[in-house]
Amino acid sequence: MPIDESYKSKDLQKLLDFKAYVEPIVKEEIENADEDDLEFGYSFEKDLNEELYVNAVEQNNYYDVKTEVLEHHDGVYLKSTFVNSIENITAERYVNIRSNAKIEISYRCFIDIDNIKAIIEKSKDTFKITLKSG
Repeated sequence: MPIDESYKSKDLQKLLDFKAYVEPIVKEEIENADEDDLEFGYSFEKDLNEELYVNAVEQNNYYDVKTEVLEHHDGVYLKSTFVNSIENITAERYVNIRSNAKIEISYRCFIDIDNIKAIIEKSKDTFKITLKSG
């Protein structure tokens, strides 16, 4: 059964809402950053609207998936990456299932602005944003 386009549009709109909020914040940081720092990667922490991030990235439904089976020194695991992408923003959910039944879930959000990639990750009390040109 195909995905209902109205559900997909609603979920992608959540991602666009987060983009509208966070893009000006990232642009301001890019303008203030040194070009050499951007070339090698520049990270900073920022308090962002957690509700927008959670709705767009952590609690959103995903519509594309990539899977692969990997071998590690302590066994085999299944690596799945769930992806939503629209315009210049991408959200990813990583789900790793290890052969010992341990499940690891993590999230990242990417925004491309003027050939600079911003990687947004939620940490314990704040958000870490890494900027890298190229």
